[in-house]
Amino acid sequence: GTLNIPRLGIEVPIRVGTTNAVFDVGVGQFPGTAEPGTAGNLVIGGHRTSGRKPFARIETMRIGDPILVT
Repeated sequence: GTLNIPRLGIEVPIRVGTTNAVFDVGVGQFPGTAEPGTAGNLVIGGHRTSGRKPFARIETMRIGDPILVT
């Protein structure tokens, strides 16, 4: 899948796992969390300071900002 957060200007691939190799190319789904489109919580992690830095500006997010998973 893909994670798109317009406020951050990111559209990155979602991989399964939380290794540096996964975070170097996008973001990772924490193993054991819900799959996109299913009941439960999908947990996604990524770097702020290395790799593609998808969350480098996360502090600019505001309540109500869209977070799109496709």
